[in-house]
Amino acid sequence: MSKQADTEVLHRLLPGEPALIIELPTGSEDPVVEMVPFDHPIWVLFSSGTTGKPKGIVHGHGGMLLEHLKGAGLHCDLGPGDVFFWQTALSWMMWNFRLAGLLVGATVVCYSGHPLYPNADRLWELLEAERVTYFGTSPGHLHASKKAGLEPSSEHDLTVLKTLGSSGSPLSADLFQWAGAHTGATVSSLSGVPMSVPPSPAVRRKCPPILVSCPPATWVSICTAGRRIAAP
Repeated sequence: MSKQADTEVLHRLLPGEPALIIELPTGSEDPVVEMVPFDHPIWVLFSSGTTGKPKGIVHGHGGMLLEHLKGAGLHCDLGPGDVFFWQTALSWMMWNFRLAGLLVGATVVCYSGHPLYPNADRLWELLEAERVTYFGTSPGHLHASKKAGLEPSSEHDLTVLKTLGSSGSPLSADLFQWAGAHTGATVSSLSGVPMSVPPSPAVRRKCPPILVSCPPATWVSICTAGRRIAAP
């Protein structure tokens, strides 16, 4: 379609809203690399609103890189040979995290569309077709799959699926059991909401600080006497 035709379509879909279409340059050019400070802003993400009005939080290049390397490489255990797919929209921060798979050499699967269209089995079909080893989704999608009577591991070849991640809200006990029983994968629930724990277990017993090594080459002083954790 031409630029004019695209603009007309947008005006029909969004009457009264301004529409701007920019034509990207053709051809391939080498990317321009520019050195920036460690804390140079990379993006602004907004809090969910569960603790009040959404708050814009500026993230820096260096901190975000380290956090994503830690999350993808250590928490998710991703690496070369893995296929990483987290079902997400552009408006959710899990879209940003999905790209972190590239930092550790994993292949990233992107999907644009409703997770239940044209059928409730849509994403499970995708997992089999793309040989996904780590699948991330939401409790809502797992609930819809259970409600539809799906048995993913019986209906699809999910033998390479190692981990099933869930985020956005806490995963209920019945969904946790259903996901494990019907996928054969290790279920990892990251609630995605503010959580708190009582501080008392950390201050009941005093002990000397313990120096431990946390990859990649970070030394952390851990103390259970109620003092803060220090990372030199």
